[in-house]
Amino acid sequence: MNFCTKCGTKLEEGKLVCPNCSYDFQSKEYKNNTVPIDKTTVEIEKDYDESENFNKTSFIPSKKFKITIAGLIILAIIIGVYIFIGKSAADPYKLVLRFQNDIASNNKSDLSKILYCSDSRLIIDDKTSNTILAYFRNNPSYLNNTIGNLNNQISTNNVRYGNMLSQSNFSIVSAGNALPFFPRYKISIKPTFVNIKTSIKDVQFSLNNSKIGKSDSDNFSREFGPFAPGEYKLYASYNGKYTSLNNTYNVDLINSTSGRVDINALEDLNYVRINGDYPDAEIFVNNRNSNVKISDASNFGPVSSDMKIYAVANKDGKKLKSSEYTVSSGDKTISLNFSSSEYELSSTEDQLRDLIHWYTNSFSNAVNYNNFSEVQPYIYPGSELYNEQQKYIPSTYNNGIKEYIMSYNVLSTQISDDNNSGTITTEEVYDITNASGKTSTKTFRYTYGFKYNENTGGYQLTSIMDSK
Repeated sequence: MNFCTKCGTKLEEGKLVCPNCSYDFQSKEYKNNTVPIDKTTVEIEKDYDESENFNKTSFIPSKKFKITIAGLIILAIIIGVYIFIGKSAADPYKLVLRFQNDIASNNKSDLSKILYCSDSRLIIDDKTSNTILAYFRNNPSYLNNTIGNLNNQISTNNVRYGNMLSQSNFSIVSAGNALPFFPRYKISIKPTFVNIKTSIKDVQFSLNNSKIGKSDSDNFSREFGPFAPGEYKLYASYNGKYTSLNNTYNVDLINSTSGRVDINALEDLNYVRINGDYPDAEIFVNNRNSNVKISDASNFGPVSSDMKIYAVANKDGKKLKSSEYTVSSGDKTISLNFSSSEYELSSTEDQLRDLIHWYTNSFSNAVNYNNFSEVQPYIYPGSELYNEQQKYIPSTYNNGIKEYIMSYNVLSTQISDDNNSGTITTEEVYDITNASGKTSTKTFRYTYGFKYNENTGGYQLTSIMDSK
């Protein structure tokens, strides 16, 4: 029996080609380019493949392990750096130092970034920082106390959350997170307020030159704010019909323990009730007519301290001026007295009646005896009447006419507001005797002008005209 010399397969009798590996013993070649597979070779190759697969499997776990270790190391580094940065950023002592440096360098921009207020109505900006910086500049000891209090707050672990109010003007609070798991600390400022009261409507209010509002009613009271703690100037101004008034008030919102300062603005302004004996008398304020009568002055004003008030009444065609009243703070009622004016008017009228009495009687003597000096004391020097009588008296005397005053009556007087001049209307009855000795009685109505003579301290006549 024959076997294939190439693959060892048993060959049938007469076969020249191996049925297994197709080797042609005649041509000495493999049919169809087929290479015989040796069993031993196959087994060796199989063993090699299994070994190769094992080595690859072993290499892959080793590489993954190394990557994992490297990743863990990198992660540990990142976490370490994050913790370092987080702790540094969340260090409240560094915040206090930054706060102190901002104040020392007047860095209002950076200061605004580290300030916080639980009241969202208070806008924290450069203007807010300016107010705080100005206070610390003017009060360096207060800055030292504030820094000490902030550090003490940290050391005693008394840091608050942002929504928790503190009695201190400046405190450290936790306001959110700087990084995840690390708090963001800020300097919290206490919101402060100004409560303004005034009894007058339409008073304008400004705080540090910024308008904050005005009173919209009498007996006004309103709380304005919130404001940053600090020192302010409150300016209150009023411009009314009878008076204009303004005043400035110092407002310290640092030393207010309640966080609120009460201001009573323009207390000198108030309404008054005006009384007087002449309800129709018109009221004058600082020599200007208010066009308001006493009868309508139950709530007159507003008025302010040092204002001058008087009234003018009309009595039988004559003007009466009341006493002048100077307003004082807190006045509620003003009484205008006309007694002095009434007495003065009565005195003036008495003086004018006396003037007419002496003039008419002296005039008769002057005409009858051609003596101008008889009437001269009762006539204003250089006046129209003075010049006329200097001519009339001697002319009448020379014509042989005699005049005797029988009676006189003062019908009315018109006196100027200053009582220095006016007119007197009279009715006078004379017996007149002509040169032939015939006597007749005549009645005359005259209107005299008069004027006060400072040199003589009395009234004198200035003119005469017929009155109908």
